[in-house]
Amino acid sequence: VFIIGVFFLLCFVSRASAQVYGTLSAGYSLGFPSVFLGNETDNANAGVYDALAKGVNLNAGVGYTFTPTVGVELLFSYLAGAKTSEFGYAAATYSLSMPVLMPRAVFSIPLSSLNLYTKIGPYLALPSLKERLQTTSHVLLTDIHGNNLDEYISFYKGGVALGYCSSVGMSLVEGTTTIFVEASFISAGWAPDRQETDAGELITNYRERFEAGDQFTTRLQPRFNLGSIGLQAGIQLHF
Repeated sequence: VFIIGVFFLLCFVSRASAQVYGTLSAGYSLGFPSVFLGNETDNANAGVYDALAKGVNLNAGVGYTFTPTVGVELLFSYLAGAKTSEFGYAAATYSLSMPVLMPRAVFSIPLSSLNLYTKIGPYLALPSLKERLQTTSHVLLTDIHGNNLDEYISFYKGGVALGYCSSVGMSLVEGTTTIFVEASFISAGWAPDRQETDAGELITNYRERFEAGDQFTTRLQPRFNLGSIGLQAGIQLHF
């Protein structure tokens, strides 16, 4: 709440040296910590521990500098998550994808044509976790109607991933163009509210607690840690 308040408060600071810019960047994130993916009740080998929020990031945004040292930025990002595979009791593949919104306050230290900076702000995302199961000698897959399948695809959806993001970086200014590289840190959590087939049919509703009258398709809500560290590089175009 404090960070959001600072972000909007800066929007009313004096515009004496204001400047608008657009930004494009890409990078790769390494997720942490590892979370359990699978069904712990079936078999010791029926799941895998791995980080979810890993993969390629594509970013675009707009920024506004009030002074050479203070500004704000609104970044739109998309995570194309790397796949995690498990080939034990059940052959399963997991991958996370999500659009992300990051409003951030920017604090810079100008050093001639080189700038050092840090950014901090809230992190909001709409994750979708894809689970792809394949038939093995140990497992026979069926859909929700009882039909046999060679593979079964479902998605964990719903809920907003909330957290905060911060980054440190340096930029090289060349006229109206700035080239930058930055290291990012994200701490966020997510609790999906449902699981669906790839055709959109409901498999499971998730709740924080069971209530009287809940159907057999209702289960306790899983929680996933979407923390990551990453490296981004890109350009800014100043207007």
